[in-house]
Amino acid sequence: LTAVATKLPRKFDVIYDRASLVAMPPTLRQAYLDALESVLASPRPRILLVVVERFDDPTKGPPFSFSQQQVLDLYQAQPWVESVEGPLPSPPDPGDDVSKWTSHAYMIQVNKVNQKRQ
Repeated sequence: LTAVATKLPRKFDVIYDRASLVAMPPTLRQAYLDALESVLASPRPRILLVVVERFDDPTKGPPFSFSQQQVLDLYQAQPWVESVEGPLPSPPDPGDDVSKWTSHAYMIQVNKVNQKRQ
């Protein structure tokens, strides 16, 4: 994933990430976040993340379920993430089967100036 991301012609100040994490198995999540970090512009880009939380069986997927705690655990562990705000109020997605899942949005503030990475 990072090899593909590094070939993009530019970096981005804002990324709208709609359901990418819920589409991939948990084993690919860190590689995805590494690739995402590589395409973020400096100094303070943002990510609007939209995930689904399943009610029927959170272990099924795709789409894989993401609770608020899972989003916080995953993103706050990244040295380039400054803060995670959410879930944000959002209307149901027209594609949501509200008996099985709901969508949640999060605003992720990135700080590429004072990264914690060593």
